[in-house]
Amino acid sequence: MKKISVAFVLFFGLAFNHAEAQFEGKIQFQDYEIKSGEKVKDNDAFIMYVTSDRILLQGDQGYKVGGTLETEGILVRHKEKDFVFLTGKKQAMQITKSGITSFMNMFGNDAKGKAESAESNLKIKNTGENKQVNGYDAEKFIITDTEKPDERSEVWMTKGLDINWGILAESWDTNMDGFTGGNLPLNLIFDEGYFPIKWEQFKNGKQISGADVEVTSTDIARSKVELPSDVKVVSLQDYLFQQMRNNN
Repeated sequence: MKKISVAFVLFFGLAFNHAEAQFEGKIQFQDYEIKSGEKVKDNDAFIMYVTSDRILLQGDQGYKVGGTLETEGILVRHKEKDFVFLTGKKQAMQITKSGITSFMNMFGNDAKGKAESAESNLKIKNTGENKQVNGYDAEKFIITDTEKPDERSEVWMTKGLDINWGILAESWDTNMDGFTGGNLPLNLIFDEGYFPIKWEQFKNGKQISGADVEVTSTDIARSKVELPSDVKVVSLQDYLFQQMRNNN
């Protein structure tokens, strides 16, 4: 069971053509570790389906949000200004923006505190290096953690993709780092329009992990970002009541 923060750490992609219009398509992420000089893929691929007004996040396995809520995927609906968590068994849970704040306050305080602490230790530097990465003009950033001086992330970021982040990019009453894990420069993505297209993790000067990314710029079928008719949508309160009842 992965944490949703891993999903957000993998919020980077590339496309085969420059995106002058708003991007719509499928972005698949496959993270890996370096073992004996070879890439060893993780057993869970992660996919983002992006349309002009919705984003669907799905993985081969489930995720945990705030260390509490298990979900098979998340549908972000910009017009409705809500999140729909696919909780399985023909059920989904809908949370509004204010509901996310309540959820973090009730159940995510520990994760939120750790994330805020981790975020305060991060140092992000634009190296000034530029190059073409899969056809995009990209800038190299280095992310370090003051508590882990032997580690660093090298991230190539571009402004060549225009993704509608919708509600994700709005101002929040709670710290979004507590929701995403506190290990991603969200301000660069949401405020400055960057999009990471290459990410590598190093320790003691040697690469230890990274991610392969495959992006297809294409029209996404509306049915892909709609809830099936047989899925029952419940509120946060009803979902929590069900969980309490099942645990008794």
